[in-house]
Amino acid sequence: MSNTKNDPVDPFAGIDLDRFKTEQGKKKTSLRKPQPDKEAIKAVAEQNDFQSRQAAPKKKKIITKTFSLFQDECNIINDVLRAYLNNPDEGLSQPSGSDIVRAALHIFAEKNSQEQVKLIKEHRGRGRK
Repeated sequence: MSNTKNDPVDPFAGIDLDRFKTEQGKKKTSLRKPQPDKEAIKAVAEQNDFQSRQAAPKKKKIITKTFSLFQDECNIINDVLRAYLNNPDEGLSQPSGSDIVRAALHIFAEKNSQEQVKLIKEHRGRGRK
């Protein structure tokens, strides 16, 4: 057998631990709060003609309206969407049903008032003709 002792080994035996207890190596922080540079603020204010940041405008509340469409009107929208799918435009993303209704409203608005009234009478909802 060997004469090696099984005494515990101190891993910190060769290190001066008092060196780590000192304040050396720590950043010294100031106890005072940082103060703004008033001269820089004044220069920027003069450069911008003393205009402050404008408040954001209030958003308008948008009230969505729903409309009822009958099956034949829905079929018109679906037919237009199918026609687009058969001949798509690469510069335009696929339109939605709302896009088709908006386009129809713009065409309707271009008509004179007599034609508008005539169309309303022709295509009025159930039981109201």
